[in-house]
Amino acid sequence: MDYKKEWLVSGPKIEELAAEMKDERKGRQAIASGKDGKGDKSERDGKNEVAIILPTFRNNPVTEKHLSYLKEQTFRNFDVIIIYGPDDQFVSGDYENVLHVRTKLDLGSAGSFYLGEKISLKEGYGYLIITDGDCYPIDKNVIKNLMETQQASTEEIIVIPYTVVPSEEFINRLIPYYGCMRASTFRKMGLSWFPFFYSGEEAEITERMRGIKTVEIDSRVQHHSRPMYFFTERNYYNMKNTLIDEIMYRKYSRFAKFMFLDIFMALNFLVVAPDYSKVFSRPVIGLLKQKLFKNDYPPWKKVEVPQKTPENAIDISGGSQKDFAKKIKSLNFKLFNKSVILDRAGITGVVPLFMYLMAKEFYVMNRDDGKILFYGKSSILQKILFLLLLLPVIIPLSIVLSAIAIIYSIATFPYSSKKNIGYGIE
Repeated sequence: MDYKKEWLVSGPKIEELAAEMKDERKGRQAIASGKDGKGDKSERDGKNEVAIILPTFRNNPVTEKHLSYLKEQTFRNFDVIIIYGPDDQFVSGDYENVLHVRTKLDLGSAGSFYLGEKISLKEGYGYLIITDGDCYPIDKNVIKNLMETQQASTEEIIVIPYTVVPSEEFINRLIPYYGCMRASTFRKMGLSWFPFFYSGEEAEITERMRGIKTVEIDSRVQHHSRPMYFFTERNYYNMKNTLIDEIMYRKYSRFAKFMFLDIFMALNFLVVAPDYSKVFSRPVIGLLKQKLFKNDYPPWKKVEVPQKTPENAIDISGGSQKDFAKKIKSLNFKLFNKSVILDRAGITGVVPLFMYLMAKEFYVMNRDDGKILFYGKSSILQKILFLLLLLPVIIPLSIVLSAIAIIYSIATFPYSSKKNIGYGIE
């Protein structure tokens, strides 16, 4: 089975995506059989009105941990719809009111949210809570507070809690962090945009819902960690989908900025780390070729990285993003031609380029298990060549190429935001 072009506009049907379902919910099996597509009130009396949509992919321990948090919630009148990958096994245990759905193909996070939303609307749930698998409801009252706020409102709203990540706490206005909405909102605005596959769908649907009032509640969920985008497959989708998101919603100034930065970074890396220039060029090429869906990703050979770090390496990992920025600023040229250790939360923005220019070598470590995720190094000659080429070649060429790419994209990109209003709604 492959992705279909018509899914760009209309979205797939449940039967096109779902391979197998195991229903452990109380009282909803009759609806799950497909006889009740609308879920009218007479059918829903005595049944849970809240559906929590929980994607998972080859990570059942995280799913089980998430379910254990849900068992501790003070509000329990909800069902959990777990969307698994095509080769995942259903989790087993003392869990109530769970619908397990195995997919026919890898849908990514965008497709998994889409399928869970599609099933929830078909079965007549009144409220949907959308969450990443590793975004845990650490506050026992979070669902209670979400629902009380929703039900007390006379207007359509989006209710969101605080998000906690290592060393940080903030309001994350992206919906898939225990964002709670009414089913009627989805029916009016549409479902998660399936074509994004992986990364960016949360920004797109949040942007689409921008006209709906957002209400913050004083409850906490914990997102496991900030992901590392650079040098991974996810980077391709994150950067390409960001460009698509900006052009779809006609944010041309932001689109131009991101396009310039991607091309600028691609040219920079041609000098300091040629093998990784494609990290930044591929998303641009993917956009220009109007590539969407998972099977448009051009895979590359994985590089083995050393798992031992030098004893004299400078460790600048740990802490929040602000703490990391302060460390970089305070050390600055002390990092020159030294071995440096940082964690994956620090590999954002222009930090990779800075590391190649300053450090002799650098190691990106996963603090959870101590594993080295990425290793980079550049020679003194490469650093000097970069400085010589930056002003006369790299910056002017970046401006010219990005201008061409921007004009071409705006003139030819066929998808506009208005097409996503009502996406996936039959």
